Amino acid sequence: MQSARDAKIIDKVKEHESGSAANEDAQVELSCKARKTVQEISRRAAAGRRVTALFSGPAGESKARTAERIARELDRELLHLRLSALAERGEQDVGENLEALLADVDADATVLLIDEAHLLFGRGELNTSSTPELEDQVLRCVDEYPGLAILAADHCRRIDPVLVRRLHYAVKI
Repeated sequence: MQSARDAKIIDKVKEHESGSAANEDAQVELSCKARKTVQEISRRAAAGRRVTALFSGPAGESKARTAERIARELDRELLHLRLSALAERGEQDVGENLEALLADVDADATVLLIDEAHLLFGRGELNTSSTPELEDQVLRCVDEYPGLAILAADHCRRIDPVLVRRLHYAVKI
């Protein structure tokens, strides 16, 4: 017999195609605990509170789809940023690129998702190219974002625990 903690809940999600009315059904599986935490994040964000969260799990485990679902529930746009895309011009520009992008964003109408956070905040071999200054610059952007800011990372156990403690929520997806 499965415990409630081990039971999986299948949550129907409609995946938006930008500007298209044709949506495909997708499924996001969340544990009961993760589902309750995601609902709490949505409630706090809907109330206009500043919320920071880490969504972690193996690659392909629907971290971005969960963020899309939250944005849809809040009737907000999702600004999905990949750290690798921000770094295309070089490591020194990542923080500056992020700051420039966020300067024009309406936090009341936008959920911020920074994907591939493990590349920057991971321990061990994943973050060999990151610097403490770059990490601080990205974290400052997340900390100062007045709306809902979500970091998505593969392999939660490799994320620096100091980072996790700075965020309001950590959810294993």
